[in-house]
Amino acid sequence: GRWQREDLRAAEQQKRELQDKVAGLEEQVGRVREEKSATLALAESARVQLESRVSASEQARRDMTVELMIGKKEREGLMQEVERLSQEVAEVRVKAKAEAARQHATKGPSSPIGSPG
Repeated sequence: GRWQREDLRAAEQQKRELQDKVAGLEEQVGRVREEKSATLALAESARVQLESRVSASEQARRDMTVELMIGKKEREGLMQEVERLSQEVAEVRVKAKAEAARQHATKGPSSPIGSPG
């Protein structure tokens, strides 16, 4: 009888120690879960912010591409205008040279310079 009572007390003591250990472990598990959910919330927040930045930079890239395309068209238009004006200038020069040659020919090289007309 006496040994059984001591075994029973030792078993109850072990049971209390194990219950305390389990309670401590459950508390740790609870803290880890809270930290994990906080970490997951932070990670989700960071992911959302990154996706927002990526989206904004994609939109900026698309806008820039459109601006470059518009700039290219404007540049092509300006180059065509420069080409047209260059041709116009060349034609005016040719006409001016022709006119100068015609005037020179009608005055004639024999007419004395500075003589009254």
